[in-house]
Amino acid sequence: MASMTGISQRVLKSVRLMRFMPVVGALFLVAGCASTSMVDTWRDPNYKGKSFHNFLVVGITKDPGVRRVFEDIFTAELKSRGLQATASYSVTPQEQTVTKELIAEAVKKTGSDAVITTRVVNVQHESTVTPGYVENFGPGPGNFPHRYPQRDLYSYYGTTQVIQPPTVQNYEVATLETVLFDVADAAMIWSGTSTTFETKQSVTVSKDLSKLIIQNLLKAGLI
Repeated sequence: MASMTGISQRVLKSVRLMRFMPVVGALFLVAGCASTSMVDTWRDPNYKGKSFHNFLVVGITKDPGVRRVFEDIFTAELKSRGLQATASYSVTPQEQTVTKELIAEAVKKTGSDAVITTRVVNVQHESTVTPGYVENFGPGPGNFPHRYPQRDLYSYYGTTQVIQPPTVQNYEVATLETVLFDVADAAMIWSGTSTTFETKQSVTVSKDLSKLIIQNLLKAGLI
Protein backbone atom coordinates (compact mmCIF):
# COMPACT_ATOMS: atom_id res chain seq x y z
CA MET A 1 0.00 0.00 0.00
CA ALA A 2 2.98 2.34 0.63
CA SER A 3 3.96 2.16 -3.03
CA MET A 4 0.39 2.88 -4.14
CA THR A 5 0.29 5.95 -1.88
CA GLY A 6 3.59 7.17 -3.31
CA ILE A 7 2.42 6.96 -6.89
CA SER A 8 -0.91 8.50 -5.91
CA GLN A 9 0.86 11.53 -4.48
CA ARG A 10 2.88 11.98 -7.68
CA VAL A 11 -0.21 11.83 -9.89
CA LEU A 12 -2.12 14.09 -7.51
CA LYS A 13 0.58 16.77 -7.81
CA SER A 14 0.07 16.72 -11.58
CA VAL A 15 -3.68 17.07 -11.13
CA ARG A 16 -3.21 20.09 -8.85
CA LEU A 17 -0.97 21.79 -11.41
CA MET A 18 -3.91 21.82 -13.81
CA ARG A 19 -5.69 24.36 -11.60
CA PHE A 20 -3.12 26.96 -12.55
CA MET A 21 -3.20 26.25 -16.28
CA PRO A 22 -5.39 28.02 -18.83
CA VAL A 23 -8.50 26.11 -19.75
CA VAL A 24 -7.98 24.17 -22.97
CA GLY A 25 -11.09 23.35 -24.97
CA ALA A 26 -9.80 19.84 -25.65
CA LEU A 27 -7.35 17.68 -23.83
CA PHE A 28 -4.84 18.53 -26.03
CA LEU A 29 -3.78 21.25 -30.96
CA VAL A 30 -3.78 23.70 -37.00
CA ALA A 31 -3.88 20.83 -39.37
CA GLY A 32 -0.61 20.31 -41.16
CA CYS A 33 1.76 17.45 -41.71
CA ALA A 34 1.98 15.42 -38.54
CA SER A 35 -0.30 17.29 -36.15
CA THR A 36 1.15 15.48 -33.12
CA SER A 37 4.86 14.78 -32.75
CA MET A 38 7.29 13.66 -30.06
CA VAL A 39 9.77 16.30 -28.92
CA ASP A 40 11.86 14.25 -26.53
CA THR A 41 11.76 11.22 -24.24
CA TRP A 42 13.52 10.04 -21.09
CA ARG A 43 13.93 6.56 -19.65
CA ASP A 44 15.32 5.78 -16.22
CA PRO A 45 18.79 4.41 -17.06
CA ASN A 46 18.83 2.45 -13.79
CA TYR A 47 15.58 0.59 -14.44
CA LYS A 48 16.35 -3.08 -15.01
CA GLY A 49 12.89 -4.45 -14.32
CA LYS A 50 10.38 -6.24 -16.48
CA SER A 51 8.16 -4.77 -19.14
CA PHE A 52 4.62 -3.76 -18.16
CA HIS A 53 1.38 -5.48 -19.15
CA ASN A 54 -1.46 -3.93 -17.13
CA PHE A 55 -1.97 -0.16 -17.32
CA LEU A 56 -4.16 2.34 -15.52
CA VAL A 57 -4.62 5.21 -18.01
CA VAL A 58 -5.12 8.66 -16.48
CA GLY A 59 -5.98 11.72 -18.56
CA ILE A 60 -5.39 14.76 -16.35
CA THR A 61 -7.84 17.45 -17.40
CA LYS A 62 -10.70 19.41 -15.86
CA ASP A 63 -12.99 18.47 -18.75
CA PRO A 64 -14.63 15.10 -17.94
CA GLY A 65 -15.72 14.58 -21.55
CA VAL A 66 -12.21 15.02 -22.90
CA ARG A 67 -10.87 12.76 -20.17
CA ARG A 68 -13.23 9.95 -21.17
CA VAL A 69 -12.38 10.30 -24.87
CA PHE A 70 -8.64 10.23 -24.24
CA GLU A 71 -8.67 7.38 -21.75
CA ASP A 72 -11.01 5.24 -23.85
CA ILE A 73 -8.93 5.66 -27.01
CA PHE A 74 -5.60 5.10 -25.25
CA THR A 75 -6.98 2.05 -23.44
CA ALA A 76 -8.33 0.59 -26.68
CA GLU A 77 -4.96 1.09 -28.40
CA LEU A 78 -3.14 -0.72 -25.60
CA LYS A 79 -5.63 -3.60 -25.71
CA SER A 80 -5.17 -3.90 -29.46
CA ARG A 81 -1.52 -4.72 -28.70
CA GLY A 82 -2.53 -7.59 -26.42
CA LEU A 83 -2.07 -5.60 -23.20
CA GLN A 84 -4.44 -5.03 -20.30
CA ALA A 85 -5.59 -1.47 -19.68
CA THR A 86 -8.25 0.36 -17.70
CA ALA A 87 -9.55 3.91 -18.12
CA SER A 88 -9.26 5.57 -14.71
CA TYR A 89 -12.63 7.29 -14.99
CA SER A 90 -14.31 3.86 -15.01
CA VAL A 91 -13.00 3.00 -11.55
CA THR A 92 -13.03 6.43 -9.85
CA PRO A 93 -16.05 8.64 -9.05
CA GLN A 94 -15.98 11.38 -11.67
CA GLU A 95 -17.92 13.80 -9.50
CA GLN A 96 -15.22 13.71 -6.82
CA THR A 97 -11.89 15.47 -6.72
CA VAL A 98 -9.05 13.10 -7.56
CA THR A 99 -7.14 12.18 -4.40
CA LYS A 100 -4.23 9.88 -3.65
CA GLU A 101 -6.68 7.53 -1.91
CA LEU A 102 -8.83 7.25 -5.04
CA ILE A 103 -5.80 6.57 -7.22
CA ALA A 104 -4.48 3.96 -4.80
CA GLU A 105 -7.91 2.29 -4.75
CA ALA A 106 -8.07 2.29 -8.56
CA VAL A 107 -4.65 0.64 -8.79
CA LYS A 108 -5.74 -1.98 -6.29
CA LYS A 109 -9.03 -2.67 -8.10
CA THR A 110 -7.43 -3.11 -11.50
CA GLY A 111 -4.27 -4.92 -10.42
CA SER A 112 -2.29 -2.55 -12.63
CA ASP A 113 1.48 -2.84 -12.68
CA ALA A 114 1.89 0.61 -14.24
CA VAL A 115 0.13 3.96 -14.32
CA ILE A 116 0.42 6.17 -17.38
CA THR A 117 -0.65 9.80 -17.18
CA THR A 118 -0.95 12.58 -19.75
CA ARG A 119 -1.52 16.27 -19.13
CA VAL A 120 -1.21 19.59 -20.95
CA VAL A 121 1.75 21.56 -19.58
CA ASN A 122 1.68 24.58 -21.89
CA VAL A 123 -0.41 26.21 -24.61
CA GLN A 124 1.12 28.84 -26.88
CA HIS A 125 -0.71 31.10 -29.30
CA GLU A 126 1.16 31.32 -32.58
CA SER A 127 0.56 33.06 -35.90
CA THR A 128 1.93 32.95 -39.42
CA VAL A 129 1.81 35.85 -41.88
CA THR A 130 1.67 35.39 -45.65
CA PRO A 131 2.80 38.58 -47.45
CA GLY A 132 0.37 40.23 -49.85
CA TYR A 133 1.08 41.12 -53.46
CA VAL A 134 -0.18 43.12 -56.46
CA GLU A 135 -0.12 41.56 -59.95
CA ASN A 136 -0.85 43.61 -63.07
CA PHE A 137 -1.87 42.19 -66.45
CA GLY A 138 -2.34 44.33 -69.54
CA PRO A 139 -1.94 48.14 -69.66
CA GLY A 140 -1.63 48.33 -65.87
CA PRO A 141 -3.22 50.53 -63.24
CA GLY A 142 -4.56 53.96 -63.99
CA ASN A 143 -7.72 56.03 -63.96
CA PHE A 144 -10.61 55.30 -66.24
CA PRO A 145 -10.75 55.89 -69.19
CA HIS A 146 -6.98 56.33 -69.73
CA ARG A 147 -6.34 52.66 -68.88
CA TYR A 148 -8.66 51.61 -71.70
CA PRO A 149 -7.82 53.94 -74.61
CA GLN A 150 -9.92 51.89 -77.02
CA ARG A 151 -12.91 51.96 -74.65
CA ASP A 152 -14.14 48.62 -75.86
CA LEU A 153 -14.80 45.14 -74.45
CA TYR A 154 -11.50 43.64 -75.54
CA SER A 155 -9.18 46.25 -74.10
CA TYR A 156 -11.13 46.11 -70.81
CA TYR A 157 -11.10 42.30 -70.68
CA GLY A 158 -7.34 42.17 -71.29
CA THR A 159 -6.50 44.52 -68.43
CA THR A 160 -6.48 43.07 -64.93
CA GLN A 161 -5.02 43.98 -61.59
CA VAL A 162 -4.99 41.33 -58.83
CA ILE A 163 -4.54 42.53 -55.28
CA GLN A 164 -3.96 39.97 -52.53
CA PRO A 165 -3.70 41.52 -49.06
CA PRO A 166 -1.50 39.91 -46.39
CA THR A 167 -3.16 37.03 -44.54
CA VAL A 168 -2.67 36.05 -40.92
CA GLN A 169 -3.38 32.58 -39.53
CA ASN A 170 -3.69 32.23 -35.77
CA TYR A 171 -3.39 28.84 -34.07
CA GLU A 172 -2.47 27.13 -30.82
CA VAL A 173 0.39 24.78 -30.05
CA ALA A 174 -0.04 22.60 -26.97
CA THR A 175 2.77 20.82 -25.18
CA LEU A 176 1.84 17.51 -23.55
CA GLU A 177 3.64 15.48 -20.93
CA THR A 178 3.16 11.72 -20.62
CA VAL A 179 4.65 9.83 -17.68
CA LEU A 180 4.88 6.10 -16.94
CA PHE A 181 5.03 5.05 -13.26
CA ASP A 182 5.96 1.65 -11.88
CA VAL A 183 3.34 0.67 -9.30
CA ALA A 184 5.82 -1.54 -7.44
CA ASP A 185 7.80 1.38 -6.03
CA ALA A 186 5.98 4.45 -7.40
CA ALA A 187 9.04 5.37 -9.46
CA MET A 188 8.91 7.36 -12.69
CA ILE A 189 10.28 5.01 -15.34
CA TRP A 190 9.66 6.93 -18.54
CA SER A 191 8.45 10.34 -19.67
CA GLY A 192 7.80 11.93 -23.04
CA THR A 193 7.08 15.45 -24.24
CA SER A 194 4.99 15.94 -27.35
CA THR A 195 3.39 18.83 -29.21
CA THR A 196 0.19 19.03 -31.18
CA PHE A 197 -1.69 21.63 -33.22
CA GLU A 198 -5.16 20.07 -33.06
CA THR A 199 -6.17 21.71 -29.78
CA LYS A 200 -9.88 21.41 -30.50
CA GLN A 201 -9.80 17.85 -31.87
CA SER A 202 -9.60 15.58 -28.82
CA VAL A 203 -10.39 12.40 -30.77
CA THR A 204 -7.72 13.03 -33.42
CA VAL A 205 -5.10 13.98 -30.84
CA SER A 206 -5.93 11.01 -28.61
CA LYS A 207 -5.54 8.56 -31.49
CA ASP A 208 -2.28 10.07 -32.72
CA LEU A 209 -0.81 10.47 -29.26
CA SER A 210 -1.66 6.98 -28.02
CA LYS A 211 0.00 5.37 -31.05
CA LEU A 212 3.03 7.65 -30.71
CA ILE A 213 3.47 6.90 -27.00
CA ILE A 214 3.07 3.14 -27.44
CA GLN A 215 5.64 3.10 -30.26
CA ASN A 216 8.14 4.86 -28.00
CA LEU A 217 7.42 2.54 -25.06
CA LEU A 218 8.04 -0.42 -27.34
CA LYS A 219 11.38 1.04 -28.41
CA ALA A 220 12.27 1.57 -24.77
CA GLY A 221 11.48 -2.09 -24.00
CA LEU A 222 8.79 -1.18 -21.47
CA ILE A 223 5.88 -3.02 -23.11
